[in-house]
Amino acid sequence: MIRRLEQFIKNQGLSVRSFEQSIGASDGMIRRAIKNNTDIQSKWLSITADIYPNLDINWLLTGQGFMLKSESTSPTGEHVSDPLPLPTEESLLYTMYKEEKAENKELIEQIGALKQQIKTLEEKIAELQLSPLPNVASVGSTRIRKSDVVDLGDVQFVGQ
Repeated sequence: MIRRLEQFIKNQGLSVRSFEQSIGASDGMIRRAIKNNTDIQSKWLSITADIYPNLDINWLLTGQGFMLKSESTSPTGEHVSDPLPLPTEESLLYTMYKEEKAENKELIEQIGALKQQIKTLEEKIAELQLSPLPNVASVGSTRIRKSDVVDLGDVQFVGQ
């Protein structure tokens, strides 16, 4: 399948990198699959089918039929194909991909900030557990805060 994709890319006059960009794949993702003769994830096939509507996905997956949906045979028996329009950055799928990628980047940054806040709070908790609390007296396992003590002249009551 990856060899047929490579054939399609060449047929369209694209470089592998420009094809990767057109489907929103990372730099080298398709190139590595071609080099290692490995298949790509189905999501990339789906995106490819959306961006290149004249590509016959059945041909891409199985090798049966023609590369392009608009391919036919001329009366002389020659293959004739209409060139596919190059994908544009304005395509809906590409726009959605870019928006999702930007949102993911923001969320990753927010997660990093929240992790830092958690770390800072955990450090403060650890410090508080190690240091004695001000204005607190302990009697056995009971802690009495200074604010709980009420002065009634010579008699003192301890609040609950």
